[in-house]
This record gives sequence, C-alpha cells and structure tokens, in this order.
Amino acid sequence: MWRECNRCSTPAQAVHARKLPKAVAIIGGGAIGVEFATFYHQMGVEKVTVIEALDRLVPLEDEEVSAVMIKAFQKAGIDVRVGAKVVEAKATETGVMVKLDSGELEVEQLLVAVGRAPRSKEIGLEEAGLKLSKPGFVEVDGLLRTGVDSIHAIGDLVGGYLLAHAAVHEGVTAAEDIAGKRTEPISQELITRCTYSHPQVASVGLTEKQARDKGIEVKIGKFPFLAIGRALIHGEPDGFVKIVADQTGRILGTHSVGNQATELISEPALAQLFQGDAWEVGRNVHPHPTLSEAVGEAAMAVDGQALNI
Repeated sequence: MWRECNRCSTPAQAVHARKLPKAVAIIGGGAIGVEFATFYHQMGVEKVTVIEALDRLVPLEDEEVSAVMIKAFQKAGIDVRVGAKVVEAKATETGVMVKLDSGELEVEQLLVAVGRAPRSKEIGLEEAGLKLSKPGFVEVDGLLRTGVDSIHAIGDLVGGYLLAHAAVHEGVTAAEDIAGKRTEPISQELITRCTYSHPQVASVGLTEKQARDKGIEVKIGKFPFLAIGRALIHGEPDGFVKIVADQTGRILGTHSVGNQATELISEPALAQLFQGDAWEVGRNVHPHPTLSEAVGEAAMAVDGQALNI
C-alpha cells in the first residue's frame, strides 16, 4: 500500500516536523486523527483532509457526538471523507498521491493515524511467563497482576484505553496492591476519555448503543450548550452533554462534545464511580453562569425535568 512514501508519517514523527505543509491528509478519523486535523487547521494549513474508513468521525464515541464533530469540521473548512478506504499512497515529486476507493487526492504530506499496537514480541515477556493476547497486550487482572509472582504490568502494554491518565491510575493501583494495601480493581468503564480537538470530546462509561446492545433499557438526558449562557458568552453554542442511565436512574455513561467538554467530564465520572443516580447530579448546585450547568440540566433531563429547555 505504501510505495516508497517518504512523505508519509505517524503522529509521533509529525510533531518533529520543521515546517507545516500546505496540504495534509490524515488517515484515521479517531481521537488522534481529529486532534491533528484541529492542530493543522488552527496553524493555518490551507487544506486539511480527514479520511475515515467507517461511516463517522470518532467512531468509538456516541453516534450523536460524531454527528456534531463532522458538522463542526465541515463548517471549519476541513475536508471530511467518511466511508472512504485508502487503496494506495505513493510519493510524488511534490508530495503524496493518495488513491481512495472513491477517487484520489494529492497532498504535500500524509499522516497515518490508524491506532497503535504494542511492541511486545520477542523481548522476553513470554519467556518470563507472561501471557500475551493475540494483538500482543500483556494479560492482567483488575489489580494489574500478570499471574507471575512479583510482576505487575501497566500502561499501553496491557491494552484497554491507551491514555496517560489511565496508565497513572493503573500504576497507583499496582503499587498499592504490591504494598499490600486494599485497593479497588481497575474498571475500564470508569476511565474518562478526552479528545482535544475543536470541538472537544469527553466521555465515560457506556454509549447509548453499547448499553442497548447489552440488553439494558435506558433513559437518556441530553442538554444543548445553546441553552447555556456561558457557552453563548464564549461564542461557542454548538454541542451538548448527554447522560445515559438505566431505568432506575443509575448513570451508565456520559458523553459531551463542545467547548471545554474535557473539563466537564469529571463530575459525572465521579457520580458513576459512586454508582450514583442522574437525579443526584441534577440536584447538585451548579454555579451560574458556567458550562457545568449543562451537566446538571442533562442529568435532570433523564427524568424529563430539565429546567431551561
């Protein structure tokens, strides 16, 4: 697929570039892809194109989040190609020719952001008795134990959400277990996920679809930033906060897209850690005018009791 493409790079290589390209294509519309698309666009790159094989941007997020993202990118002038597959990419005298199943485009630089894989093979892990999954992640339990005495494993190498704050929490959990302290096992559903694009994306727990796929009857509370005074003050009214709860009101997941979404996710994440109900978040007093009011309103909307819409 990649034919002598010295103008193709990974995100790790891209951050060391000495100059910005005039036109860039990014393969992958997940978190890293949309973050780099935002960066290039805000730095003044004339043409930014995002190519995603699936039918929406940030495909691991809630579907309604994806819909806001694609509208925001298109409004900003970022060329979004969803449902498009790269057939070939090869270097030209002036850049990279990218051939898609639906056409082709030529750019100065191509960024490949299709995810990461562990480099765990043939470095002695299996000889030490550690078990590796098929993709190559070290298998651990909720306390990061590998099954081999005195060996714990944390971070990207154990899979799950490959995020810095997740790795730190895993490190704390492993250290407490090693020290013999009572600690809670890691739960992937309690790890907050943040995407630093524009608009920002933040989530924790199950999406609406994931909950329904598990056979859970859900109640949804959703509140737009358009009805929040602070969002209007910032001039960024697009986006929303969405809370997914079961029929008892217990919070299963929270999803937000918009201005400062990554700063808002900790409150509902804490509520979910405490196995809290949406009404409890709604009864929490949110100061005015703040963006956090959208969290409280979304929580009250779970039971149809939002005040300002």
